[in-house]
Amino acid sequence: MRAGTALLADIGGTNTRFALLDAAGRIGTPNVFPTAAHETLEAAVQHWMDETGHRPDAAALAVAGPVTGDAVALTNHPWRFSASGLAARFGFAPVCVMNDVAAIARALPELPDGAFTPLKPGSANPDAARLVIAPGTGLGVAALLPTGNGFAVVSSEGGHVTLAARDATEATLFEKLRPEGAHLSAEDVLSAPGLALLYRAVSGREATPEEVTAAALGCGDPHAKAATATYSAMLGGLAGDLAMAFDARGGVVIAGDLPGRMGPAFDRDAFIRRFTDKGPFAAYLETIPVRLLDAPYPAFAGLAAALRDQPNRPVT
Repeated sequence: MRAGTALLADIGGTNTRFALLDAAGRIGTPNVFPTAAHETLEAAVQHWMDETGHRPDAAALAVAGPVTGDAVALTNHPWRFSASGLAARFGFAPVCVMNDVAAIARALPELPDGAFTPLKPGSANPDAARLVIAPGTGLGVAALLPTGNGFAVVSSEGGHVTLAARDATEATLFEKLRPEGAHLSAEDVLSAPGLALLYRAVSGREATPEEVTAAALGCGDPHAKAATATYSAMLGGLAGDLAMAFDARGGVVIAGDLPGRMGPAFDRDAFIRRFTDKGPFAAYLETIPVRLLDAPYPAFAGLAAALRDQPNRPVT
């Protein structure tokens, strides 16, 4: 992209974050607000511009949903917009739109080692794919592939694959979780709302994900401990499946904020056991390192890198 300023936007189903990328490549202080605070993305952008006085030349947006063309729809929020419409209304050139987890994947080479916490040891192959799994409001999946002259990002809807039960106990649990005749996806169970569903299935009681975590860290609620241990194990099983699907010998990064918010209630041992519990491929998975990403607004670094990657063209 030619030198200039750009709006960086990380748009989630719950919160949206805007920041200015200045002409020197510095990312400004983010403005964070509930996505529901504005009826449309265009209204949110206009409000931000009016409040800050910024008039960016370009825009790069990370959205919680699939990006398959000019028209974009969030998966867990009613916002709909088009890249060409943003370009026409605000004069942005280029407009770069990518999936939010794809933006985090592109950020991986840009982030310092201190942004990551080891979860499972291993030896990363720098020439292999790196996989990002992001449990939060939803469950995002993306991969980063090294190329001869940079990186290629692979978006995915891997969070919506069918979740498989490991044993009879989980199969019984799934029957409580699955609406009659409905598809039970990984996102249904392994997003933040899914932790609350797991707790309800094992206890018969309602609780928020935060309440489940707090109860698991206390001493008086075995159902909360069971829910968080089951969640951790299932996430590990899915991560191992996706690591094999993407041949992610470059490493796996858990980037969603849910495991971090769970703190000690996240059962790392259960995660690791299920990650490698793949029969003949256990040894293959033993070599793959897994890390937790703990960095504020990592998608911004990926968006800035994506703008650098792009040729000068009106809309991407």
